[in-house]
Amino acid sequence: MIPYSLLDHTADLGIRVSGNSLKDLFKNAGLALFDLMVLQKCRNKGIKRQLRVIGLDPPDLLVNWLRELLNLWSLEGRIATTLEIQTMDECSLSATVETVVFDSRQDEINHDIKAVTYHGVDVQSIAGQWKATVIFDV
Repeated sequence: MIPYSLLDHTADLGIRVSGNSLKDLFKNAGLALFDLMVLQKCRNKGIKRQLRVIGLDPPDLLVNWLRELLNLWSLEGRIATTLEIQTMDECSLSATVETVVFDSRQDEINHDIKAVTYHGVDVQSIAGQWKATVIFDV
């Protein structure tokens, strides 16, 4: 189970996600994005690719990371099934993302997320637990 919850937001879709480390937080945020977008059945393994993302600070990096993942869906119709962040600091990350192609016979669109916004984005460590808030344009 992905540790995230939906936030009440007027016209968009917001989440509050958590993790035991900054890497864990970003992994969970990426998985939550696809969990919100697509109801999918179990599949065989997909293809793996490397992603490298940079940002000015952790909130900017989180938005850029989620935008990169959203591009896999928007441009290629691919769903991330596993995410592994190999290296990370506060301004960059390198990850392996495994994806499968959306299949309308098995998968169902849950929310049509159009963009990841900077509105209300927040990343912070609270009592040893990392937490983030992200708003998606739907």
